[in-house]
Amino acid sequence: MSGRTITLHVFCSAKGGVGKSTLAVTTARLLANEGRTCVLLDADLTGTSLADGLRLCAPVVTRLPDGNLDFDAAPTGKHLTRAETIAQRDARKNIEWEGQPPAPPFLNDILIYEKIDNSECQVEALLWRHEDPDDKVWYLPSSPFQTEIAIALGWLYREQPFAWLSRLMWLLDGMSEQMTTLSDVVIDLPPGLFGFAHEALVLLSNLRDSTPFPSGFPTWNQGGVTWKGKPLLVSTPDRNDLILALEYRIGHRIQLPHLDIVLNRCTSSRESELREVIREHFGETLGVEVPKNRIDELRPLGEVFTKGGLRLNDDVRKLRRQLGLEGAE
Repeated sequence: MSGRTITLHVFCSAKGGVGKSTLAVTTARLLANEGRTCVLLDADLTGTSLADGLRLCAPVVTRLPDGNLDFDAAPTGKHLTRAETIAQRDARKNIEWEGQPPAPPFLNDILIYEKIDNSECQVEALLWRHEDPDDKVWYLPSSPFQTEIAIALGWLYREQPFAWLSRLMWLLDGMSEQMTTLSDVVIDLPPGLFGFAHEALVLLSNLRDSTPFPSGFPTWNQGGVTWKGKPLLVSTPDRNDLILALEYRIGHRIQLPHLDIVLNRCTSSRESELREVIREHFGETLGVEVPKNRIDELRPLGEVFTKGGLRLNDDVRKLRRQLGLEGAE
């Protein structure tokens, strides 16, 4: 494990509907297509699960005597078909359970697993795959079920979001030990720049500045693995998206100096219009410029969730620079 570097590519947004999850999926595919070991964590625990948005197949998991998940069991190396996954998903939806959850596994399950802080949970055994064999990304989707979403909303916004962030970091710590070739983790945060999402961005800034993590968090960058953070704030040229994103960026420029804005669904013909919007709202004194990282409205990106996957054509590959993937180690 000596000399390993794991990069956290973290996507956030001021509001929903800006293409944050689409760009997270695109980033993971581009990284995996380069032969890197990449896991996509669907931490948008608000109900839009990648398990439904993509054509993902759940892992075949080891069960306890009561039929529920055994979190400590090693990976079986097998995955269900898409049809079997949907059937298992629907069966879980109709089960009332306590303690260990039934299959299929979701990120929510690991976040409430009591032993997560000592890495006994075999995260690798709970990772999903896409049914397309060309998609080499490992996925861990969030739960789409209303009961579990209601619990997660409390974690994210009301009940100590920092504590749940700690559990997420321990999950990553355990995953790095179990997956010795892991090089990249893409994290899709929930929309909104407060609670869980804000605390995650602050922690990434601490990581980059070598500021020690708070008590209760893993100790990183002091062993064989070096962690790097690349936070991206996704917006569109629409006023209600862009103004919110810029206000957050300006208000936290000291606390989060490394946070970059990615302007999605953008065309060069709108640059003068965008400059006027920014000048009108912020004036001339703040020195705000149109974000340099811009992504055109590409057809393959629009098909990620309508067709359940991404076609890696030449247009999509050109996104490497805008997504900060050039020169990734």
